Amino acid sequence: MDITQDSRGYIWIATRFGLNRYDGHHFDILTRESDHLQSNSVNELVPDQNEQIWMIEEDAPGHNIIFIDILDPIRLTVKPLQAYIRDSLPFRINEIEAVVSDSSHNIYILTRQNDVYGFEQHKIKHLFKIPSTEQVPDIGIGANIIITIVPDADSMDIWAK
Repeated sequence: MDITQDSRGYIWIATRFGLNRYDGHHFDILTRESDHLQSNSVNELVPDQNEQIWMIEEDAPGHNIIFIDILDPIRLTVKPLQAYIRDSLPFRINEIEAVVSDSSHNIYILTRQNDVYGFEQHKIKHLFKIPSTEQVPDIGIGANIIITIVPDADSMDIWAK
């Protein structure tokens, strides 16, 4: 479960039964059945620089990502990530390990192959490959840096954006 607030003040709540929007008075519920989400199991919400909300959908919390839907919070429309970007995806959705954003809502994607991608202008571009034989489970994003820590390592790598 995750919670975020959009630029208009609406509160968005990810649940196992769809996505809820709270306007301060009542809830609206978006579901697979009524609003074309690919799954009702929404685990994470990541706002992007276009004021869209990426809905990360997993079969169970902490498991594989099975879908990513993009919500336009003004029009209340949903489209799959593949329809949101202008090019074909350079990886399969189930290869994604993590989707994170920085304070400016720039999106970064880490794959199970330790590749880091950036999302910009409706395109996903490869930034770098983490030089490790072990799978990196997550990345940290700072104002000007990306931090990676390999499991069981005694150091971290810092990459300039």
